[in-house]
Amino acid sequence: MSILLDFLYPRFCVKCGAPGSNLCPACTATFSPLALSSSPPPPLAGLLSLLPYTSPVPELLKNLKFNFNQDLAPAVTGLLAGLLKQHFPNLVSYWQEHDYCIVPVPLHPRRQAWRGFNQSELIGFGLARSLRLSFNSSCLRRCRFSSPQSTLPSAPKVRNANIAGSFALAAPPPAHLILFDDVSTTGSTLVCAALAFPKTSQIWGLTVAA
Repeated sequence: MSILLDFLYPRFCVKCGAPGSNLCPACTATFSPLALSSSPPPPLAGLLSLLPYTSPVPELLKNLKFNFNQDLAPAVTGLLAGLLKQHFPNLVSYWQEHDYCIVPVPLHPRRQAWRGFNQSELIGFGLARSLRLSFNSSCLRRCRFSSPQSTLPSAPKVRNANIAGSFALAAPPPAHLILFDDVSTTGSTLVCAALAFPKTSQIWGLTVAA
């Protein structure tokens, strides 16, 4: 079946156009990660956005989110896992030793019904498996429908107001967690989601890009 699908819908590297995969090994090796945030916004204990939001990252994420190309999720997951293992092995070990759990930032049910999936959940689940971390997509819910942050001016006050009060707990949360989202511009979404958890929670923020 996979051979037939590859014949009918051939895959090409989003960066160089080479046939055979969504992101070829040669191009995967050219990505360099961003540094850890030196001043993560409270209540986050740490914040890491792995890649700059420059080509081909926007193309990858937009094709996944808006062209509903779920086949891109494994390529993004593999890229992120490789960068974390190669460039941040001590951080990965720390997360493993302290039983950190990846929690994807949820979509509002209306938006998830329209898209059919949550891109952060798809990527986060694969990342948790690759890094040998636990995964929980049921403890946090989106309780208020708001405009997509990407459609708003990047001013923190505007984005904070748009996302405020959008998250609530739906089940007992893990004590140590990694909030995972696709893109962080001002950090408003991660901070708002983190505020839904108990003050005793140890929370890291992790995104694909910034």
